[in-house]
Amino acid sequence: MPKSKPVDPAALGPNLKAFASQVSQFALYLRAERNCSPKTIEGYSSDLADLLAYLAGSGADPGVRDLDRELLRSYLARLAGRRLSPAARNRRLAAIRSFTRFLVEEGVLQADPLTLVRGLKSRRALPHPLTIPEVERLLEALETPLEATRAQDDPFQEAETARDRALIELLDGSGLRIAEACGLPFGALELAKPRNPQVRVRGKGSKERIIPLSQASVAALQGHLVHRGELRPKDPVFLGRRGEPLSPWTARRRLKGYLIKAGLPADVTPHQLRHSFATHLLEGGADIRMIQDSLGHASLATTQIYTKVSGEHAQGKYRKAHPRDKM
Repeated sequence: MPKSKPVDPAALGPNLKAFASQVSQFALYLRAERNCSPKTIEGYSSDLADLLAYLAGSGADPGVRDLDRELLRSYLARLAGRRLSPAARNRRLAAIRSFTRFLVEEGVLQADPLTLVRGLKSRRALPHPLTIPEVERLLEALETPLEATRAQDDPFQEAETARDRALIELLDGSGLRIAEACGLPFGALELAKPRNPQVRVRGKGSKERIIPLSQASVAALQGHLVHRGELRPKDPVFLGRRGEPLSPWTARRRLKGYLIKAGLPADVTPHQLRHSFATHLLEGGADIRMIQDSLGHASLATTQIYTKVSGEHAQGKYRKAHPRDKM
């Protein structure tokens, strides 16, 4: 979704300037009190900037105390006129709801004007995980350098290939988010435990979770780390060509190259590897609460979506395998 255009402060009346200041205070609250990720804060701030632009365009100068149910419903109706999807409109509503609750906590509002306003019903799309044979094809493509035309004496080529394999094996074997993997410090890896190698991750809300690592992930990480030399606990595990921490953008671009090399859809994202991790664990008999802990989901309901994915896969396998289904 495109970002909302910022409102020119000079065009705002005194009440809307105070409104904009409250939005800035809300962003600080999300960072300091709620430990929200920068991406979440940016999204909420963008959504509230859109509300501010709507209010500024009304020709009036409403303040935060003028946020009543009717005003907010008129804004939500305007969103419907923009042909935004129900999910996108619900996201805007969630941002405003968090903001109004913050205003109530701060004593700016006496009551939340959105208490009786419900979100729209939307059908949540099921994740599209890779199959196990597709994952194997992707990993096979990682056995050789991505750029076949690069000079053979390039000292970074072997290290880069080892890094890519370690990163993708880690994503597939742990379900990490791409930002978590790219920001992983060396001290988070516990590879020396032969029976229980694991990784400690700080995810959304700075909550730590411990994820067991597969032997394949451990072998790939060890193959990568021999190229790094001695590392301190805070040193990033994955680096770019210039020695900077590997960016999620670069990681996605590298993954796309290997997908094309493996003959797989180029639009598969790192997050789909996370979906694949959860789906394959579930199909292998893992407990759903263990999967919830590994993924870092606050709600079990978020994890339970994979039971639907697994159910669809099981039906597909049945229809391919059962002779009576071909009549």
